[in-house]
Amino acid sequence: PSNTRSTVQLGTYSNLINRVSMSNEILQLQSRQLMTEVVRSLDADIDYIVKDRLRDMELYTTAPVRLFPDREQADGVAFEIFVTPQPDNTIIVREGENDARMVALGDTVSISGLNVVFKPTPEYNNYLDKEIIVRKHVAANAAGSFLSRLKVFQTEEDGSILQLTLQDYSFRRADDVLNMLIVKYNEDALREKNRIAVNTAAFINERIIIIENELGNVEDSLARFKSSEK
Repeated sequence: PSNTRSTVQLGTYSNLINRVSMSNEILQLQSRQLMTEVVRSLDADIDYIVKDRLRDMELYTTAPVRLFPDREQADGVAFEIFVTPQPDNTIIVREGENDARMVALGDTVSISGLNVVFKPTPEYNNYLDKEIIVRKHVAANAAGSFLSRLKVFQTEEDGSILQLTLQDYSFRRADDVLNMLIVKYNEDALREKNRIAVNTAAFINERIIIIENELGNVEDSLARFKSSEK
């Protein structure tokens, strides 16, 4: 397994962030919902494996083909298939011992009820007639697997910096997952900030209406008082 690190610099908001809030940020970075968003964005619930003697080797971006699933239906689907690239831009897809079919690259096919498309990568010709294992995991399970190998902790040099470390069989995938995790974390933080701003604006507008009504009542009372007292 490989290690890769990434860091997140958290704004101190005039040093108001304390240990409690930093712990909240760590919990957010370790949330299953956030990691599931990462998995969906990277299609990281799909493994591309080639047998290397007695062990499985994760190919990730060096696989000869890439499977693109219908993301609206893909989260809960899991399967294992065997793909063998052919010289004529077709692949043999085997789902079982006696269930093999020829599939043209770029065509939409159904596997375990999920519509998918296979597209070639620059590595395609390097794997002609070689069988590749393609494993599709349930998205939540894939997220849980990444979380079990993710560590988030504060650096000693700067309490406002969090360091993220992820162990994975593919260095490139670990790097992509960490970078996308930070992207999704920032997107969530921005949505939360916008939500707070909208709620604050709505609250202020409500108070302004109340104050305007109260001022209007005061002005009416003052006018009546002046009139009665001439």
